Amino acid sequence: MKFYFDHLFGQQTDKDFIYSLISAEFETSEWNYAFENGWAPTHEYYISDFSNKLLWYQSRQTRINIEKYTPSRKTRKLLRDTPVECKITNEVSDIHSIYELYLQYCDYKGFGDLADYNYIKKYFTAAQPGYYLQFFYQNQLIAITKISVWGTNPIAEFFWWNYDTPALSVGRLSSYLELDFARDKGYNFLYVGLAYNAESKYKSLKKGFQWWTGRYWSENVDQFLLLCENDDKINTIQDLYEFQIEYLNKIKVRT
Repeated sequence: MKFYFDHLFGQQTDKDFIYSLISAEFETSEWNYAFENGWAPTHEYYISDFSNKLLWYQSRQTRINIEKYTPSRKTRKLLRDTPVECKITNEVSDIHSIYELYLQYCDYKGFGDLADYNYIKKYFTAAQPGYYLQFFYQNQLIAITKISVWGTNPIAEFFWWNYDTPALSVGRLSSYLELDFARDKGYNFLYVGLAYNAESKYKSLKKGFQWWTGRYWSENVDQFLLLCENDDKINTIQDLYEFQIEYLNKIKVRT
């Protein structure tokens, strides 16, 4: 393994503030260690063209302890009554339909900085192999998610839904089926991506939820919610500097 620290910015005239990007390289035999210590893999380390070799980065990652997860009563009812069909495959063929789905999803969410068709096509041909959960309603593709597997660690990479019929609750359905799939494969955790801003708070609602503090995997939901809420409140370096001191004192990092 190799670690890299890109020291991009700092201030020392009126405050002690340091901003660095942290990345690493791991051998395949070290992937399990990497996941257990909060690292996540990417081919797009701030350059979105898949030209990078595989790098690993640190962030506020989240995962579900599958042994502790149980579906809610509402989810169980959805599973019984849903008219949505799910097909699990190792590859996809209709990239055009998936790209349209991606655009609809981003439009509904109000996301900017959209990827073009060639990027999405390259993603599905160059990214880590995995399993695709494709959701159909009235014979039309309405949602898709991908689970890639790294060693013994499955990641739910993305979920795109057109939201034409919100009452179908495809997000809830997909979340359950992802965890059910991981359980059937014998995995201990399902990694469900990084979590920033208030919109990520929903991840903490599942039983078995854990998040990476940068030091350990935590089940402290209150602290997680505080961080997500503060992501939306911090707008300046001064805001970040003040919250940094508050947070480090709260977790007693110096003791």
